[in-house]
Amino acid sequence: MATIRKATPADEAKTIALLKQFPPDPELPNVNWGDGAKAFVPLTEGRGGCIFVAEEDGGIVGVITLGYSYVLRFGGIYAMIEEFIVSEKMRGKGIANQLIQTAMEEARRMGCPELQVNGPSPLGKPVYLRNGFHEAGLHMKIRL
Repeated sequence: MATIRKATPADEAKTIALLKQFPPDPELPNVNWGDGAKAFVPLTEGRGGCIFVAEEDGGIVGVITLGYSYVLRFGGIYAMIEEFIVSEKMRGKGIANQLIQTAMEEARRMGCPELQVNGPSPLGKPVYLRNGFHEAGLHMKIRL
């Protein structure tokens, strides 16, 4: 079983390498993970969110990131799963469930009344459903 823990700055390279395995997104064809690295340390410091990693045999085999938004309708923050991936060779071992449960516990600890995920991948959607998420419509966006 993998160990789930908050990421530290020392995890940056391994975490970004795993995130690079995301399937291509036609709306974001040229994700610059160098830009992603700029956000890594602030997130490990709890600024605007957090990162959890699943570690096994010294390697990072899963990642889930939370972002927090401050909104009027909740009188404070709610949480959003921003990135979520388990390495292909480690899928089917319960690591995804461990990461989601950890994210849910952290969101509760932070006082968030809700945890959202926008546009889950076909691979991720069943994992979210198994963990109690329900479909809540579509989201809209514009690239700036």
